[in-house]
Amino acid sequence: SAYGDSSNQISAALAHQAYRTDEFLRFRKPLREARKIIVRSRSEESACYQIQDKENLPAGIPREQYLSLPGHKVAFGNPPTHIFIVHGPENWSVGNYLELKRKRTVGRSLDDYEKDVDYQLFVNKRYATNWLEGLYEEGCKMHGGKVPEITRFDIYHSKEQTIEEMTQKIREILIKSLS
Repeated sequence: SAYGDSSNQISAALAHQAYRTDEFLRFRKPLREARKIIVRSRSEESACYQIQDKENLPAGIPREQYLSLPGHKVAFGNPPTHIFIVHGPENWSVGNYLELKRKRTVGRSLDDYEKDVDYQLFVNKRYATNWLEGLYEEGCKMHGGKVPEITRFDIYHSKEQTIEEMTQKIREILIKSLS
């Protein structure tokens, strides 16, 4: 690390599960009780960054341990109704990733995780595939929640196009909820 430290996915998972308890008590519980639609971004589920993968993330937290943490029990028992994810192609090449990053990060300071290309491509693959659906199916089954509807958007689309696509999806969600 440029800051004299190393990443630790286990401590990140422990911190994140505490946040999820707080988020549930402050926001999600009252929204659920009022039977509201809850749309979250991919930041809802940082498991993609934390759960162990023998080849790509050997120091990550084991999936079973992640799902058994108190905050994650609450989160998977009370997930959002919808998650929106913007991601790159499943098999994104290093060159294409770096080119897009070069175009979009002008003037922005990057953290250690953002600078780790292999890590970013690994995490993107989890977001781009059905890995997250599998995690939610397992976690919600364990903790009594309903798997959220996950909608994906192409990172290569313009900001304007992505906003239009998200707006259209929200319209569909609202129309469906009113019928």
